[in-house]
Amino acid sequence: MKISPELEKSAVERLRNYRSKRSEGATQDSLRSLEAGAKGQENIQALILNSVKAGATLGEISDTLRSVFGLYQEYSGF
Repeated sequence: MKISPELEKSAVERLRNYRSKRSEGATQDSLRSLEAGAKGQENIQALILNSVKAGATLGEISDTLRSVFGLYQEYSGF
C-alpha cells in the first residue's frame, strides 16, 4: 500500500496540531497510570478511557500496552 506524500504530510500536520492543544503532562500521567495498571491486576478499560480523555492517541495507548504485554506471536511449534 502506498500513501501519497501529500496525504502523509496532512496526517502528520493534523497530529502535531492535535498534540499541541493537549496538556502533555496530563497525557503522560494517564499513560503512566495505564502502564502501571496493565502491569498489575487492574481492569484497564477505565485507564484507557482516562488516557483518551487526557488526549492520548491510539498509537500512544497501543505503544504503552505493547511495552507491557508485547506483540502477539503465533505459535508454530505444532
